[in-house]
Amino acid sequence: MYDKIESKHYVTKIKSPSYISDSKRKEQIENSLHNTFVGTRAEFNKKVQKLLSQEIEVYKVEKSKQSRDQSRLNEEFKNDLYKEFGVEENPKREKCFLLAYEQGHSSGRGEVYNYFAEFVELIK
Repeated sequence: MYDKIESKHYVTKIKSPSYISDSKRKEQIENSLHNTFVGTRAEFNKKVQKLLSQEIEVYKVEKSKQSRDQSRLNEEFKNDLYKEFGVEENPKREKCFLLAYEQGHSSGRGEVYNYFAEFVELIK
């Protein structure tokens, strides 16, 4: 399991979409349409808002895909950890994991693993 941690198996391969603030992206859209748009100012504003809304929706979909995949990998990590230490059916495994996560997550999954290895003896 430690090999999986080192190889970043538990980190999603789906890149997080880049985010540009709505006001900055609106300005970019306006600049790109400025010389080519034919119509009234109200129609121009409506077109800009429509394009901005479409981009926001695409961002949300992509971010959701990335988040769901990372959640799946987080669950896989936990289940692999439980299996490695033989506590798949132990009712206190989740509490043990939460304590290990709390202590080690800022240093990465390797530290969560190490803390879990120490704490798991308390629930066996």
